[in-house]
Amino acid sequence: MKFIRKFCHNSILKLKRFWLSKIILRLPIIKKNLYVKQFVKFVLVGAISTLIDFGIYIFLTRFFVFWQTHYLWANFTAMIVASIVNFLANKSWTFKNGKKKILDQYIHFCIVLVGGLFAYQFLFGFLVANLNWYDIIGKAIAAFVIMLVRFHLHKFWVFK
Repeated sequence: MKFIRKFCHNSILKLKRFWLSKIILRLPIIKKNLYVKQFVKFVLVGAISTLIDFGIYIFLTRFFVFWQTHYLWANFTAMIVASIVNFLANKSWTFKNGKKKILDQYIHFCIVLVGGLFAYQFLFGFLVANLNWYDIIGKAIAAFVIMLVRFHLHKFWVFK
């Protein structure tokens, strides 16, 4: 857990210093509108989480036969790790509410995580198994759809 906290902290510092995030977050429409600013930060944190998610998934399914045949379990494992990073980064940077109500927020986060995982797994499995889509494309589309839903749940329920 200490490794994940340190990784999140370093990732947030890099995001704050990243030239593109500096430019985007200083645009007048984003700077003046808290909702838009939080959404942009959520997307930036989500990009890091998605890279972690896809990195773990690709590593497992491309290098290990077991995970190739059990791709939904590989997806589940990757999502859990990425979601922990996502929670810590969103709590400390996107929605900036420090240590207040951390237990309630974490419980709400876990509820959103579990619901999101079920929806993600269902959509991902449907796209790959029923529509015969390539697994990476199915994963990307499922991730995008779930990201839109999770932002609103995080903003208005988890980190309110």
